[in-house]
Amino acid sequence: MTARQEKLITKLYQVERSQTVVARGGPGPASASARRPAHRLDHAVNAALISRKLAFYSGDRVALLAYDRKVA
Repeated sequence: MTARQEKLITKLYQVERSQTVVARGGPGPASASARRPAHRLDHAVNAALISRKLAFYSGDRVALLAYDRKVA
């Protein structure tokens, strides 16, 4: 109830659909200091794939952005 109008108020929320989800990966302090950089890369790719799957099932668009320190 509101204090002024003495009426009940309800709020309805909807899940937003058709959003663009971008997974970003590149060199950073965490990957540069890793003992096993390939191991960290595996974890990053797995996390991006799981996020992609959840976003895709929710009706969202998914993109992947990967980069390095210099252009190959």
